[in-house]
Amino acid sequence: MHKNLILFALVSGLLACGEKRDELTPYIQTLQGLESHSQQLMRYQKYLTTEGMTSQAHDVEQVMQNLLDELEKVELEDKRLRALHNAMKRAIKAAMRKLVEPDFPTFVPNAQKSIGRLEDEFTKIYGNLELMWQRAGKTEPFPLKWEAVE
Repeated sequence: MHKNLILFALVSGLLACGEKRDELTPYIQTLQGLESHSQQLMRYQKYLTTEGMTSQAHDVEQVMQNLLDELEKVELEDKRLRALHNAMKRAIKAAMRKLVEPDFPTFVPNAQKSIGRLEDEFTKIYGNLELMWQRAGKTEPFPLKWEAVE
C-alpha cells in the first residue's frame, strides 16, 4: 500500500511537470493593466508637438520609470516571453538615458525621440506577442496596441 502511494505521488508529479502552464494569457493581462502608462506617453508625444503644451510633458521620465518599475515586478518562466519582456525593459532604459531635464532647451526633441523609439520597440514587441498569441490558438483578438486613447 505504501509503495503504491509513493508511485502515485511520483507519477502525479511527473504528469504535472509535463503540462506546460499558460503564461501568455496572464502576461498579456498584466500588460493590459499597464496600458495607462503607454497611453500617457502617447499623450505626451502629442503635447510635445503642440506649441504651448510642451510643459505638460515635464514628467515623461517619471511615467517611463513607473512603467519600468511595474515591468520589473513581473517574473516569467517561458524563455520567449522573458526575452520579449527584457527587450521592453531595455527599450525603456535606453529611452530614459536620452532624456534631459525639462528646463533644458533640448528637452522637447529628446523626449519626442525617446517616446518615438519606445513606440517603435513596443510595436515590434507587441507584434511578436501577437504571433505567440495566434500560435497558441487563442481565439480572442489580440488585445494590445501601442496607441493613445483620445
